[in-house]
Amino acid sequence: VTPTKHVPHTFDTSLYKKDYSRLNLPTQNRFTFYFIGEMNQRKHLSALIQAFHIEFQPHEPVELVIKVNKFGMSPEQLAQELQGFCNSIKENLRLYKDPNRYKPEIIITVNVSREDLLRLHRTCDCFVLPSYGEAWGVPAWEAMAMGNLVIASATGAMLDYIDSERNGFLVGGTMEPVFGQHETFEEFGTSRELWFNISVLQLMRTMRRVYAMDKEKQNTVRESAKLSAGKYDYVVVGQQMKELLQIN
Repeated sequence: VTPTKHVPHTFDTSLYKKDYSRLNLPTQNRFTFYFIGEMNQRKHLSALIQAFHIEFQPHEPVELVIKVNKFGMSPEQLAQELQGFCNSIKENLRLYKDPNRYKPEIIITVNVSREDLLRLHRTCDCFVLPSYGEAWGVPAWEAMAMGNLVIASATGAMLDYIDSERNGFLVGGTMEPVFGQHETFEEFGTSRELWFNISVLQLMRTMRRVYAMDKEKQNTVRESAKLSAGKYDYVVVGQQMKELLQIN
């Protein structure tokens, strides 16, 4: 058996120390949960949308921002698809007879620059990643590097960089057969495999707890998140690689 050694993901952490201005979104003076990523089955966006609308009343000062992309689809087409997806979930929740009573999601589907993505992190408060599984989950990690609160599924790479209750929050669930994963190679994503199905109830409770957390505790978690990013800097990981390869 060929021996293997583990090297973590690495980043130019100086990018996250810069002072970025906030985007002009209707989130001022409101606690903002958000998601950045591709719109596909594996990201399990339905869990986030369900948890947000069940847990928070329309009058509460909270918002949900969803920034997605999807290969081969224009921003206009994607916005229509995502809004329909959200509306279908709310229809099945059956919380209000009048669908207009639900707080509207803030949907972003336009292509934005790298700097504007970092500005989006600066604009929002708590990144939520309810994914069935991730090799790393770059937007979640970047949110932490920017000093934001992060809630994520307790699986995959998130177990490597999130120390729950210290620099972020992990949510439990169950391992289940993969179902409905079409956005991958033919031989992958079949029901012969298992993935992690986050508990919507636990996600709801964690979102509420983070929202209600006093500022001092929030700031402690935010600072721990920023400090933990240093372990994945180019220089730090490069030195690890040199040591593993026994290079002076």
